[in-house]
Amino acid sequence: MDRPSITLERTSSSFRRQYFRLAVVIPAVLAVCFLAGVVACWAAMRGLRVQAGLLLGFQLLLLAWLAAGYRRSKHTRILLGPGGGDWDLRALLDMTPDGVFMLDPAGLIRAASRSAAEGLGVPQAELVGRHVLDFVPMGEGRSWEQIARDVTRASAPSTLEYERDGIWFEAAFGPACNAQGDLTGFAVHFRDITAQRHAAGALQESQRTFAAAFEYAPIGMALIGAHGPTIKVNRALEVILGRPESQLLEIAPRDLLHPDDLPLARAVIAEAARLDLPAAEFTARYRRATGEYAPAQFNTSIVRRADGSSNYYVVQVQDTTERRHAQEQLLQAQKLETVGRLASGVAHDFNNLLQAMLLQIQLLGSGRLGAEGAAAAIAEVQDEVQRGKSLVRQLLLFSRHDPAMSEPLDLNQLVANTSRMLRRLVPANIAFSEEPEPGQLCVDGDRSQLEQVLLNLVVNAADAMPEGGTLVIGTGREDDGSPFLSVRDSGSGIPDEIRDRVFEPFFTTKPAERGTGLGLSLVRDIVTGHGGRIDLATGVRQGTTFKIVLPAAKSPRDAAAATERVRPMPPLFPTQSTGTRILVVEDEAGARDALQQILQALGHVVTTAGSAEEAGLLPAAPPFQVLLTDLMLPGILGTELAAGLRDRWPDLRVILMSGYRPDEPIRREIEAGRLRYLQKPFDVAALAAEVEAALASGS
Repeated sequence: MDRPSITLERTSSSFRRQYFRLAVVIPAVLAVCFLAGVVACWAAMRGLRVQAGLLLGFQLLLLAWLAAGYRRSKHTRILLGPGGGDWDLRALLDMTPDGVFMLDPAGLIRAASRSAAEGLGVPQAELVGRHVLDFVPMGEGRSWEQIARDVTRASAPSTLEYERDGIWFEAAFGPACNAQGDLTGFAVHFRDITAQRHAAGALQESQRTFAAAFEYAPIGMALIGAHGPTIKVNRALEVILGRPESQLLEIAPRDLLHPDDLPLARAVIAEAARLDLPAAEFTARYRRATGEYAPAQFNTSIVRRADGSSNYYVVQVQDTTERRHAQEQLLQAQKLETVGRLASGVAHDFNNLLQAMLLQIQLLGSGRLGAEGAAAAIAEVQDEVQRGKSLVRQLLLFSRHDPAMSEPLDLNQLVANTSRMLRRLVPANIAFSEEPEPGQLCVDGDRSQLEQVLLNLVVNAADAMPEGGTLVIGTGREDDGSPFLSVRDSGSGIPDEIRDRVFEPFFTTKPAERGTGLGLSLVRDIVTGHGGRIDLATGVRQGTTFKIVLPAAKSPRDAAAATERVRPMPPLFPTQSTGTRILVVEDEAGARDALQQILQALGHVVTTAGSAEEAGLLPAAPPFQVLLTDLMLPGILGTELAAGLRDRWPDLRVILMSGYRPDEPIRREIEAGRLRYLQKPFDVAALAAEVEAALASGS
């Protein structure tokens, strides 16, 4: 039997002729065509139309000849034949890294590449004469005749993927024809794609894992295109924003941020992109479906293309409302802890005040001072009362639980207002001093939180100097104009090995009974929340300096007034009023009687009640013009009593009295003009002025 061979339709001499045609003849013909075209154009411009037409005709003939040659060369095929030809392509088949079968029209293998034999694990010689369907399952239950007919009619080679002995192959199957278009056999090309399939499977698994991690992440996540459109959001973000994904995909991300926070977000993201940082973090307020804004922490990662340009952003959103509530609770706990440390110092001061007042009152009662001495003793008692009032007010300010509120503050005034209380936190063997920079150092901040920063740093500094030392609170400006607070001590310093951990929650080197490890952590959170930073300078036996650098206030003109706590007192002896009917409700009998006597001395008509029930039993006529009531009454608030009495006397003016600062609802009532407020203790002048103001305002 003749050995099957693979030949070319073109012999080697024919190939050389084709090469000569490609390398020499075709370029020459194209050059002649170009020159003929140029000359034809020139002849036409000169009016030589006949000559131009002849040249164009010649050009068209040359192009037609080239086209015919191209059509002939296009039909060159690999043919299957019983010998003959100059080139044996078996060596060519063995050079290809993929599997190749040459088939006769019946589907029998007439030639196979070495890679095909190795891939199938069958000797190359044993493949010849076998049917292709024994190795490539392309039939799908059909006969060879059906397969051959379908492949012959197809406009492109048929492809399929199949598995054999754990190995995946991709096969391409097409007809082999001679120059006349007659079918002479078939060619099959196949290659091992196991690695590609495994890679594709791994990619799909990775995509499924990412999709699951994205969808079920406990924090909100969104994919946002480089130019703004939202591509996808997860379930957590739907819950946070209170909107379904279908709505969020139609809303521009910028429309979900508070307008005042948008410039900061853009600046942070742009800076991260400029510095090629992996992510940008910022805090901003987002808009819920209800229209309310809530705080959140944003982390934006930039996913880049191969050329470095931004492709899309992965945005993580974590609502920090609960975290802020927890931080406020921690702040309050820290305040109460500090107040506990202040208790002994405050008790000492109060004992001194009470001692002075008791002696002066006893001197007054003895009748030995005379008119001038009695007046001096009374003035001294009043001074002691004012000092006690200031002490109580500071203590209440330190221990209060107010919501966070940013306002213009002067750091120098803040230090001056808190220094007296801070001194009580420092043992007698520590020298306490202040080094303020002259002028105003204005920031936008929450007074209560910044006071807590000072308290925590002073306590920390005092604890670092059990044997005594110096503690200095200072203020100043950085080179860029940013104001700062500093607390410097001459204590033991912080070792290098723990320096990076001092701001970690619950990290402390103090005994359990002296610290929780939350003081400096809270300081860091407060300062970061104010957009500031903490600079720490320390060394073993070299002391420690904490510098709190804060952004300058946007509107510093009101900082001094906002920071000042003590309002100016009205004149001590106001003019008397006449005929105003005032109802006084106070459960403390001594205070109630004193108020009645003073108001009557000022010319008012006064009725008193010791409880809300007693006030409710009073006759409706004649009506009262002013209600002066304690805020904290037995079983009821003064605001609730006022609301009930206004049903009887609609024009009733209301003045609340309390030793506590008003909370947020009462502040809103005061700002709206529906209530007035007297902070206990108050003197006669303040009481008279408040009554006159209530009558004048109608509140």
